[in-house]
Amino acid sequence: MIKDLIEEYKELTHTAIDAVDNLEFEKLNDILDKRQICIKKIEAAENKEEYITMLKSLNIEELEDLLNEKVKEKQDFIKKEIKAIAKFRQAGSAYNKKNITSSIFLNKKF
Repeated sequence: MIKDLIEEYKELTHTAIDAVDNLEFEKLNDILDKRQICIKKIEAAENKEEYITMLKSLNIEELEDLLNEKVKEKQDFIKKEIKAIAKFRQAGSAYNKKNITSSIFLNKKF
């Protein structure tokens, strides 16, 4: 039973990595919820030594590290994109304000 749960957890982790790579964050939330349910089932199991042995044999820790690394990379990428958009908006706003004040002076009659 523990082996099946750990294999399911491993498969969900692979699916989560794919979701992060494809920027499918809504799908990622569902996958992480399923993983959490799987973790609770594993924690309820009585044979902890078998659990630890299975984790090591299936390289679960390496998968966890890979998933965490991918999530961090995507977070950094998205933060950079948001900053670039904010700068673009700020520049556009400043440009529009300049044009508005210039047009006021051009429309006045002498």
